[in-house]
Amino acid sequence: MIDDMRMRMHKLEEKTCTAYVRAVNKLAFFLKRSPDTATVEDLRRFQLYMVDQGTSPITINATISGLRFFFDVTVDRRELMAKMQTVQVPQQLPVVLSREEVARLIAAAPNLKSQTALSVAYATGLRVSEVVALKVTDIDSKRMTLRVIDVAPAKRRCPGPRRTQTSVVGGSPVVPIPGTNPARFGSNLAEQVAAKAKSEAAYPESG
Repeated sequence: MIDDMRMRMHKLEEKTCTAYVRAVNKLAFFLKRSPDTATVEDLRRFQLYMVDQGTSPITINATISGLRFFFDVTVDRRELMAKMQTVQVPQQLPVVLSREEVARLIAAAPNLKSQTALSVAYATGLRVSEVVALKVTDIDSKRMTLRVIDVAPAKRRCPGPRRTQTSVVGGSPVVPIPGTNPARFGSNLAEQVAAKAKSEAAYPESG
């Protein structure tokens, strides 16, 4: 399975690969035997087990995605997934922050680099993986856009609000965008920074 994912690394992020391996490990733990010996009924019972354990719909769907890759690609037994069905995820209304709450959230980040990452993410709606991959050369200050590569579609431009762009490219020296430093500002660290800033800013949860 690891080799199958390596062959598709241009499509699968590291976090996705880790989640797929975790899904197969969960199945092996449930079966108490090798996961490639699972039957259709085993997989159906495994999903019922996750439901009975109170597993969230998001986690169930992520597990099914990992198992689908394993049985479709690695084992070449697509029919085994016949009785595993993704579940509907309850929709929650997003929290709309006030200007003051946004400012407090960004200010709670521990340093300028983290504040810049949060500012860009909030202003443009980029994914975490896209923010941490940005380089200074991706900024088009004349057109006020950011160039984002290696996403679907393969290339897209995101508008950059003037205030955000000024904070990124204005002044001397240029603010270091995450991804330009050899000590890469990775997705996991970015998520930790965002969570810490959220906690310290104490802004409301979605409901």
